[in-house]
Amino acid sequence: MTESNTVFEFNKVTKVYEEGKALTKALDSVSFEVYRSDSFGIIGEESAGKSTLVRHFTRLEEPTFGHISHEDKNIAELDDNALRSLRRRCVCVIAPFGLIETRTVAENMHLAAELFHISPGDAGGRIDELL
Repeated sequence: MTESNTVFEFNKVTKVYEEGKALTKALDSVSFEVYRSDSFGIIGEESAGKSTLVRHFTRLEEPTFGHISHEDKNIAELDDNALRSLRRRCVCVIAPFGLIETRTVAENMHLAAELFHISPGDAGGRIDELL
């Protein structure tokens, strides 16, 4: 048997909040996979559901519909010890700043790398690859 290369799988994840009599859909049937060694970012406009999505990785939020797997295990079924272990290993960084409008995407990425103490040499090649 070969080991799966998929670390996270989101399958039709939907999150609906009830606010009084109104319903607000924060996530709408989101599906994607994260593979071993992946680094990625979630970007979007204000109130687009970015933080809601990130909180689903570690069950700080529960989906209204759909399911999320971590290493082929449904995270809704994890016991307290397994959930604590997942939360220790899953690194999610919520950036408290937005893009600087006067900079290009590459310049904003270089700034983020600098803030996280990533050398310009290491960052430059990776940024070029991502762009």
